[in-house]
Amino acid sequence: MFENKDYLKCSKQIESTCLKRADLPSSPFLSIIIPAYGKRDILLQAIESAVTQVTSVNYEIVIVDNNQNERDIQDLKERLQSSRFRRVSYYVNTQNLGMCGNHNRGALLARGTYITYLHTDDILCKDFVELLWSQLSAHNGIEALYFKPYFLKMGNPLPTAEKMKHVRSEKTGRFQNRIARVKAFDIIPYKIQTAPCEMVMKRTVFLRMGGYNTNINLVFDTEFAMRCVLYQKRVYWLDDTLFIKRFGESASHMGKKEMIHDVLNLLTEFCKHTHYPYQRQMAYYRVLSLCRDWQGHHTARQMEIELPRYMDKPFVIRRCQLLLRFYRKYFWHLHAFDTRRLYHEDHQNRYGRK
Repeated sequence: MFENKDYLKCSKQIESTCLKRADLPSSPFLSIIIPAYGKRDILLQAIESAVTQVTSVNYEIVIVDNNQNERDIQDLKERLQSSRFRRVSYYVNTQNLGMCGNHNRGALLARGTYITYLHTDDILCKDFVELLWSQLSAHNGIEALYFKPYFLKMGNPLPTAEKMKHVRSEKTGRFQNRIARVKAFDIIPYKIQTAPCEMVMKRTVFLRMGGYNTNINLVFDTEFAMRCVLYQKRVYWLDDTLFIKRFGESASHMGKKEMIHDVLNLLTEFCKHTHYPYQRQMAYYRVLSLCRDWQGHHTARQMEIELPRYMDKPFVIRRCQLLLRFYRKYFWHLHAFDTRRLYHEDHQNRYGRK
């Protein structure tokens, strides 16, 4: 993990058949890559949101299809022949590259200066391209920019333009369009979302980093974000909601225990690559081992008794609090564990009651 190997090697060896090429006058500023596999009904909604962007910026849409169904391929090809889809390029892989490999293949086929991803169950806001162009043009030197999604359960009606306008102004408030540098601990435990569809990045930097790690199944995007930070890439976060992220079907296929195991491995490797004081690093390691034991015989009460011994620094308390907040979503044991109470009790023991 966290090594800049050539993870694109496998994707380079597989050919992709071009069934339609975008008709653009020059090299695009942005490539919107859509890794596709099935789900034709919602795929068309995603393509429609990318085609109907309100902007004068030159951009392209690259669909990379892992599907081998000839009937689905031909149907989508016929739909894309209309002139309104002039920005769309449609490729079909000769072999199924898997989810991670298909993302890497899309970056290899793209021609834009910047790349971003659009998953089949997501919808872009109308000003998505325009806002990214304005932010990247105003802030020179940004190599990767993350932004926020609006979560919507699959099957629910899409929000209206007025609704999205209200959501964006309400959630961002006075910090709207604020850009901040991403630090290492902002990524874990998911203070900042790191999915491919929540990032825009310079294509040359993505290729130089070796692409997504194809040896990781569920959290390859988190590993990539942490790798960028560790190698001191200029990674920033935009405090604005730019697209609608629908959840339900795809999320149900992800094994929670498998994902937690991958996250724990990421954290352990991350501690090895950072240079923190010994006590801080050992305290963080101890929290990791306790969380790993939690999957077995440890109970919430045992955890509550043992954890404060290793939280002898305020910043360690805060990091552990954020970490446990993440685990509470995935393990029922955590519902009995109140991290806020632990934090306040420790504060009172140190500084007394006011």
